[in-house]
Amino acid sequence: MTCNRKEVLTELLDDLHRQSFEDYEVIVVDNDSSDNTPELIRDRFPSVRLISLKENTGCGGRNAGIKAAKGEIIVTLDDDILFKDDDELEKLLKIFEENRGDVVNFKVLDYYTQRLAAFNWYHPRKMEEFCDREFETDYISEGAVAFKRAVFERVGYYYADYFLGHEGVDLAYRILDND
Repeated sequence: MTCNRKEVLTELLDDLHRQSFEDYEVIVVDNDSSDNTPELIRDRFPSVRLISLKENTGCGGRNAGIKAAKGEIIVTLDDDILFKDDDELEKLLKIFEENRGDVVNFKVLDYYTQRLAAFNWYHPRKMEEFCDREFETDYISEGAVAFKRAVFERVGYYYADYFLGHEGVDLAYRILDND
């Protein structure tokens, strides 16, 4: 999902093309950008499926992308997220293949320092103790997370009335309530 951030989006799309795992679709939901983002995607990234919304719907844009996705694993990335290594999608698929969860949050590093972005840590665990470990959480980091499609079939999508903010918490609680 993006809105008026074509420079960082370009970097993300280039980063995705460097992934060693190649059997995936890329959908960009444009939340009514005015900076020619759709034109850039069509010209530079013709394999990317573009969904252009007529207005900025906030997290409703995530829902549009999720509904359009064809795969059984759905990854939602904000436009300013990059992968640390070129095999991150392979690592992610292994987690799902080993059935270690229905939702996987990504560790988010600061773009400039490559250190853990503390402002993205809302998990009920001490950051210093758990940042390099796998653990169960009641938090969904909306812009850096992967789901089994069945999660949305079971509990629905992000609550779009929240626009941006609290939609991950709401979805996480609905998932926990339905387990």
